[in-house]
Amino acid sequence: MTKILMIMLNTIEDVKKFVQEMNNLPYGAKVHSRGYIVNASSIMGLFSLDLSEPVKVEFDEELTWEDIEPFKIWEVHDEWYITYFRAKW
Repeated sequence: MTKILMIMLNTIEDVKKFVQEMNNLPYGAKVHSRGYIVNASSIMGLFSLDLSEPVKVEFDEELTWEDIEPFKIWEVHDEWYITYFRAKW
């Protein structure tokens, strides 16, 4: 399936819910933003990033459809963002 998602966490509640969902997975992930990498299960780490732009989530294992479902609400589909941020990653 996939190991990478691009997401946008717009609110404090989004960050809290994202961390909760990450803690439900049997494996970990890293979040990349502007050259910084933090543990996806770390609420403090996430708040240290610039969340005004989409971030890349790189999972340690391949995601199944069941695994990916909770993260779909934050997934970015805007082609401009995808093209722009792929060039930076």
